[in-house]
Amino acid sequence: MSKKCFVFVVCGAQEHIDTLHFSLTYLKRFSRQEILVLTDSSRNEIPVIHDNIIDVQTPSAFNHHQASIYLKTGIFQFVPKGNLYCYLDTDVIAFNKDVDQIFEQYKSPIIFAPDHCK
Repeated sequence: MSKKCFVFVVCGAQEHIDTLHFSLTYLKRFSRQEILVLTDSSRNEIPVIHDNIIDVQTPSAFNHHQASIYLKTGIFQFVPKGNLYCYLDTDVIAFNKDVDQIFEQYKSPIIFAPDHCK
């Protein structure tokens, strides 16, 4: 059986990493699933504090925003194969114990949630 994993992507500015740390605090509190952070640590103004980081070197010609897009659009290349993943923007906050139910919404091959929803 495949694992269910949440995935965040962040690189560059401290404000984005601080937002990630805030979101991680709540997701760790409410989720029982694995949480991955995909980053290019050589670009980060401060370290990402998390126990499951995938560090990917992005093209040096990219600015931080472009590097972040590179990572987000390439998630499928960088995470272990065979698992069920839920990508979260760093500003998504988990508020209750039902957060893991998101994995029950999956429809093959991929599904997107609307932006700015409850």
